[in-house]
Amino acid sequence: MKRTIKCFQDFTNIQQAVIYKLFENGELERVRFPFQNDIADGVIFNQDEIIYLIPINGITLSKHKISHEDINMPNISVEYQHKEETE
Repeated sequence: MKRTIKCFQDFTNIQQAVIYKLFENGELERVRFPFQNDIADGVIFNQDEIIYLIPINGITLSKHKISHEDINMPNISVEYQHKEETE
């Protein structure tokens, strides 16, 4: 399994929402690890066969909670949109 250190801001909006919710609920394991010539407090996040070490200061410095409205989802394709029936 691959291991990497990654800052919270480097994740996609969807991943940030998942990480923030897990962090807020206390579901992420806490750990200390060397980061930028110091020992950082962080959390462990597992996804797609990769173990991410994320410094806590990036998560706690997040200016706002990420909600579903903040996540940019692609628009539904025109061919799948409901067509109004005219009578």
